[in-house]
Amino acid sequence: MHKQIDVTEIFGSNVFNDRVMKERLPRDTYKALRKTIQEGLPLSLEVANVVASAMKDWAIEKGATHYTHWFQPLTGRPRKNTTLLSRRPKTVA
Repeated sequence: MHKQIDVTEIFGSNVFNDRVMKERLPRDTYKALRKTIQEGLPLSLEVANVVASAMKDWAIEKGATHYTHWFQPLTGRPRKNTTLLSRRPKTVA
């Protein structure tokens, strides 16, 4: 018999949202990112790299093994899927 799952308890539980960013990003990076979002300023490469690294680490900690570049608006170009794992053979102890 399957356990009933309340979707409202799990929907959105694995989102790199504002709360997670505030916890994981350096304070100056978080402030710069919020300013960029709120004021519609260009995103600096430095801030983008810190956010991307923090997001990747967070996702791997959550069990992610792949990610997708999703560019908006979609222009008909294929998306890029990349693995986060190295290709080392598994060893059995």
